[in-house]
Amino acid sequence: MSRAARSPWLLALTVAIPLGASAWYASCARTTTSLSAAAPNAMQLPAPGAEAVEGAMLLAGLDARALTAVGLAAQSAAGFVDEFRDEYATQASALDQAESRMAAARVSSDALRRKIQSGKGSPEDVTAYQAALAELTSATALKEAALAACRAPAEALLSQAQREQLARVRANEHWQLPTEFLLVDRTESQWVALRDALANEKIAPRYGEETAPQHASVLGAARAHADVALAKTRLDSNLASFKTALTAALGE
Repeated sequence: MSRAARSPWLLALTVAIPLGASAWYASCARTTTSLSAAAPNAMQLPAPGAEAVEGAMLLAGLDARALTAVGLAAQSAAGFVDEFRDEYATQASALDQAESRMAAARVSSDALRRKIQSGKGSPEDVTAYQAALAELTSATALKEAALAACRAPAEALLSQAQREQLARVRANEHWQLPTEFLLVDRTESQWVALRDALANEKIAPRYGEETAPQHASVLGAARAHADVALAKTRLDSNLASFKTALTAALGE
């Protein structure tokens, strides 16, 4: 008689090992099948939070004042935000990466520019500075592409005229003037004159004076423009209700 036959423990192990292996293999197969079935759900992107969506909308030039100025109604805010949120969920990573690249390139280019302007820069520094500027340009383009992608589904709910007005607001926002004035394109000298006129209108009463005639003329002409007048009326009448609707749509 063999040793296995004489030892009941050894015989039991001989039988149990292949049985256990079979059970383990079956368990792994069930787990793999389960994971495969769950994969599509696991790959779904998490819904971005209200603050993230609001911040992205501000970056995209879709703040409450701009949207109200072009005539988006409060009752349409929820649908607009939903469309933006869905696309932002797919673009958030690309947008974050672009902004990180922009920040790094800006820090690098600023440091190199200061070094070169001080007279201490080497030819290698000049080359590095040019590379940093190229990186900044590339990252900025990626950021703008991501923002444009986020805007597209939401702005599809608007008319062509409204989309064009929002584009003008974004193009002119660096003048930092009241939103209604940003709906109209002007030459640089016209923008400067309007900025000065608004400043004079604000400051003059503090000294018991009236707005200077030349500034009053500039303001009168600017405010008489049909697009400016309509935007101002919308803002005065609808901004508060639109902000409330926007807050609700964001889920804040």
